[in-house]
Amino acid sequence: MSHSWHRVLSCFLLFYMLPLIALADNEVTIDEESSVSDSVSTDTIAEDATKQEDEAASDSAKQSETIIDKQSDSDEEKKTAILYVEVMQNGQVDQPIKDARVIITYEDATEYEQKTDASGKALLSGLPYGKVDVDVTSSGRQSDGGTFVLDEPNETLTFHLKPRAPSR
Repeated sequence: MSHSWHRVLSCFLLFYMLPLIALADNEVTIDEESSVSDSVSTDTIAEDATKQEDEAASDSAKQSETIIDKQSDSDEEKKTAILYVEVMQNGQVDQPIKDARVIITYEDATEYEQKTDASGKALLSGLPYGKVDVDVTSSGRQSDGGTFVLDEPNETLTFHLKPRAPSR
């Protein structure tokens, strides 16, 4: 019985302990016949592992920056403005125009529309930032408008509409 125990111990040492002992000695011989041997220390292995971890961390950081940049870009796209539009009748005394149509059109043909109240004011909220065309129309008056860039949270525009000349 003790004889088989020695065999088990020998096998254990041979298969499991020798590779560990070789690593502990920190030397691996590549070519036994030549006098040149290559020595790989645990420090070198640790440095290589650290380099790989650093590269992986750097790649991860770059990916995170890209994600943050994309989130910043999407945050920019999601910014919205509130546009206050005041429409007055041009004349000696500017008077507010009720029910004037204010139409906001984006380059992608998205439109927002609002009519002015009794004080000649219209409020358009939730407008995405960007370049817009503004058209203001009212019955019996010349239209007005222009191209503007919405890039602030609150914007105010005032339009003075001239009465139409009587048709002959």
